[in-house]
Amino acid sequence: FFFLMIRRPPRSTQSRSSAASDVYKRQEFDLLSRIRIRVLRLSFSEISKRSTIDGSTGAIAIDGYDVAIFYFRHGYVYEHYEEENAWEVRKMIEKSRAFKIPCVEYQLLNFKWFQFIIANPKELRQFVTDVSEGSRIQACFSEFWAFNSMEDAMSIRNMVTAHPGNYVLKPQKEGGGNNIFEEGIVKTIDKALKAKDISSLKQYILMKRMRSTPKLTAGLRNGKFVLFKGIAEVSFFSAFMSNDGKPPLQIDGGYLVRTKRYDAPEGGFSIGEAFSDSIVLV
Repeated sequence: FFFLMIRRPPRSTQSRSSAASDVYKRQEFDLLSRIRIRVLRLSFSEISKRSTIDGSTGAIAIDGYDVAIFYFRHGYVYEHYEEENAWEVRKMIEKSRAFKIPCVEYQLLNFKWFQFIIANPKELRQFVTDVSEGSRIQACFSEFWAFNSMEDAMSIRNMVTAHPGNYVLKPQKEGGGNNIFEEGIVKTIDKALKAKDISSLKQYILMKRMRSTPKLTAGLRNGKFVLFKGIAEVSFFSAFMSNDGKPPLQIDGGYLVRTKRYDAPEGGFSIGEAFSDSIVLV
């Protein structure tokens, strides 16, 4: 069988983040190859040309070998589906019996709209039935606004104009470098208002920025020791495996501490803004 890594099209233009992450892709490829797992790296268009699917079993074969796992290193934003037959290939993969990392349902959970939805107490109660626990979780959420109408857009514009530094405009994209801040928010809304095009704003949600207290922080950048005022974010890793709606297998996978300059709008590793950090209990 194959472990198939879905990549961007050959000779495509690299973004800052995708170019920076190439070293990790090569390491993943080498590691899997060393433990004797057949690994392919193909684009959507290449899969379209080389794959066949068994309609009765759902098995997808490439060059005569079944694909056991589809691992998406590409396919996280709309622009990734501009290749020929890309949407058809994604649909074929989702309907197949192969493991998908991630499956489309899990991928959609990472959209910024999910942050907006789950911040609604009624939606949160579907997943956290204990009222006290739900209230504690709710207290950790920021405030969100959606652009449902031109009236909403005008109201949000006036709110942002008064205090532009208090908000961030988030599109439905993964990774760093996509958010819009301060005067850029007003310009984006004004462009839509001028064109009377609310649909262009519905791809965004507005979030009130969360302000942490900066601390004197030490970091290592390009082999040099640096001191800066920083803020940290803690993320938790987890994994799950599901099958036809059955209760999923869920595994805790550790944590990650990411520290960035307090005045940096973005904080991604791959765009060179954040440091990997650790927790010290005191």
